[in-house]
Amino acid sequence: MNLHELEKTNIRDPYNSHEVLYHESPEMFMSICPKTAKLITCNITLCKALGYTSKEIIGKNIFELYDESCHDRVRTLFKGFLKGNIVENEELVVRKKDGNVFPVLLSAKAVRNNKGEILFSNSCWRDITKIKELESSLKKSNQLLNQKVKELAQKNKELEQFAYIVSHDLNTPLRNIKGVLNLIQEDSESDVPPTWNTYFGYINQSVARMERLIDTILEFSKLGVKSEKQLVDPSLILNEVLEDFALEVKEQNVMVCKEKLPKVNGYSVEFHMLLQNLIGNAIKFQNKERTPKIEVGAIDQEGEWMFYVKDNGIGINLEYKHKIFSFFKRVNEDFKGTGIGLAQCKKIVELHGGRIWVERNKDVGSCFYFTIPK
Repeated sequence: MNLHELEKTNIRDPYNSHEVLYHESPEMFMSICPKTAKLITCNITLCKALGYTSKEIIGKNIFELYDESCHDRVRTLFKGFLKGNIVENEELVVRKKDGNVFPVLLSAKAVRNNKGEILFSNSCWRDITKIKELESSLKKSNQLLNQKVKELAQKNKELEQFAYIVSHDLNTPLRNIKGVLNLIQEDSESDVPPTWNTYFGYINQSVARMERLIDTILEFSKLGVKSEKQLVDPSLILNEVLEDFALEVKEQNVMVCKEKLPKVNGYSVEFHMLLQNLIGNAIKFQNKERTPKIEVGAIDQEGEWMFYVKDNGIGINLEYKHKIFSFFKRVNEDFKGTGIGLAQCKKIVELHGGRIWVERNKDVGSCFYFTIPK
């Protein structure tokens, strides 16, 4: 059957087009008498939804079909309708023949005669049971999420307090050890074997490392605390970081290639720490057999900027590419450090809503990538 024949059999036949469309529609259609507020006609969809036959439901007053909980609202809407108001998407509750109820959205428009008098309403109910269930589920999920956020905020506050307490408690015995060791050295400079001075040196180094670890833990715990996002210019921050490393760059003859970096919405202090750690590592882990080179830039991607810090240093074994972002994890014991710098980088990037990873360059060295949402 071609399109022309289909038009003749369906569209031009009132029963096969308008009647079918009216009765088989997924929406519930009805017409209400403006004088009696009684149902004049309705489609089969409405009859099935309420559990009535067409004979049972025709002639019922609309208040028999609405749940008592919304009768006052229905009266107000009906009065407004008679004055010419159009009803659009009013949330009401209807009652089935068996007594069960379900929510609907009511929309109604007046059909008038030549004199402008309302003959009947052209009304529609839309079943929103599924929508209300989703709303209820979403509301519960939001309540649970808000509770989890509050719990997390409390845990973070407790962690911050814990970090301060621990740092104080750990620093006190360290200061005592350092003080007693200095007294021992002063009192027995000429009376101890030479090996003892070596031991004293080991102890002083361990104490100093412990102090650095404690300070680093405090810095880590404070990342993102009391910070507010603002428009950050990474190019300016990069220049500040390079000024901090000016002496190392000059001594090691480091070549720095930098592109113009895009401005982002972020945390200025934390972003400085991020670049400081990555540039510092690029300077530290250099191969002495070649001129050190560091490249810093950004790539425009959909919805985010992908920054990179590339070097031609000793590189990294890809076996450890995930380990290096963990707390106190170090993959090269030949270089000094606390093993927390890249963990800080990971936390800072995640604080900005991004991600960080490392790849080995094709030729030499490593490249650290991190993303910041636009």
